[in-house]
Amino acid sequence: DSTLQECSEELTFTVTVQSVDIDAGADVVIKYGDSTTLTVSGADASDSILWSTGETTTSIVVSPESTTTYSVTVVNALGCMDEDSVTVEIPNPCGIEPAFKILPRDQPGNYTPGYETAACIGDNFYLWMFDPTLDVPGVSNGQFYNDWKFTYVFPNGEVLVQDVGSGLFEGNHRISILDLTPEDFGDYNVSWVSPEGCAGSTVFTLNFPDSGCGVNGRRVSDFYSFDAVYPMPALSGSEITLEISTKNQSIGDLTAKGDSTDKTPDFVSRKETIKLSLYNMSGRLMAQAKSYDVEQGKVKVYYQLGNLPTGNYIIKVDGDNWTDSKQIIVK
Repeated sequence: DSTLQECSEELTFTVTVQSVDIDAGADVVIKYGDSTTLTVSGADASDSILWSTGETTTSIVVSPESTTTYSVTVVNALGCMDEDSVTVEIPNPCGIEPAFKILPRDQPGNYTPGYETAACIGDNFYLWMFDPTLDVPGVSNGQFYNDWKFTYVFPNGEVLVQDVGSGLFEGNHRISILDLTPEDFGDYNVSWVSPEGCAGSTVFTLNFPDSGCGVNGRRVSDFYSFDAVYPMPALSGSEITLEISTKNQSIGDLTAKGDSTDKTPDFVSRKETIKLSLYNMSGRLMAQAKSYDVEQGKVKVYYQLGNLPTGNYIIKVDGDNWTDSKQIIVK
């Protein structure tokens, strides 16, 4: 009433502001083939729930083939909304793990993995993909990967794609780097896709130096010897490989230069001259002797055979203060 002086009245209103505060839980790690239950907390019974899988329940069961992030959205009756996500990690996507072998450090044999990830200059490096759940003694589990596609990116940027039938053996996806050079050390990025579309990737880092490397980067040898020759029998006119050991120094002051992103070895050259001679079984020299300047330690030498008659021969190695020989077969 405006005619009354200083007339007033006060009214009080309460405004309730609702919100949604949810939690999808902590990230989890499971093995390939296992399942886990994801539960969102903070949602009321009347709230609307939607997972990225399309499910609308508070809890869902998932069994991803590779590391997957699941998101969930909750909306209440007033339209208030909150979102959260949880990651389920699969350490070996699609059930695949990398295995590797470094020779001559690891035991010979096709499919027994090594354990240390470092190598020396001149080593042979093998990397293959296998299923750890399929234990077949003496057989590469990589043989079960028929129709899979593998892509390898080497430290030097080279890319190798292996798909149907392109492995060393059927379904066996393996790469080999023989007689390692400084450029072969670093990250090997491997990715794959299964016939069903399961995709995954991993990174294998080949480090330098191994504890058994010498100051020149080669694997240490404490003796002089002619270790092996192959292939045997050899074809007339073909190239054969000789593995030779000469004494060299221990690792000493050998270091890897740069930080973890620069794995190019830094080593001191230590060379020795050896001479190869080929004789028939009667002791007749079959070809002019060839000289090689080789790094001390365990090395490989490649020898070109001439057009030789089928038969047995002796190949002799002469070093500065030593000599050794092996019999070879030519067919």
